[in-house]
Amino acid sequence: MSHDHATSAENRAAGPRPVRALLLFSLLLLVLLAAVLAGMKLTGGGTPTEAEDAARAETRLKNLSDLRAADSNQLSTYGWNDRSKGIVHIPVAKAMELILPELGKATPSAVSAPAGAQNQVSSQPLTQAPAAVPATSPSSTPSMPKP
Repeated sequence: MSHDHATSAENRAAGPRPVRALLLFSLLLLVLLAAVLAGMKLTGGGTPTEAEDAARAETRLKNLSDLRAADSNQLSTYGWNDRSKGIVHIPVAKAMELILPELGKATPSAVSAPAGAQNQVSSQPLTQAPAAVPATSPSSTPSMPKP
């Protein structure tokens, strides 16, 4: 019987310790949560207000408008891109006027057959499509196929 009495005394002594630890932990957690909430209230919660969002949007629209105006100016006027290197910009319409006559004169050049291959050229029409050339990896250097 003394054994039963000792066991119940141990249970009573062991019982309050985990409960105290749990209560202490809960209290600590509650104090930490209160501190975080108080800090958020003091700093404004960390989220921008509608006025701040509107101001940012207005700034972004002004920056976009300025960028588009600069691009339009660059594409429609004459000016220097880099004077020390002699690089200029001209209006796109003028650039097209200058380049179109050159493109009209250019004709594709015929590829000549390798020496000795002229005897192998057949007058028969091609009945089968040529075999596809496998793609090279980006790291390899391009090379011409050997005849």
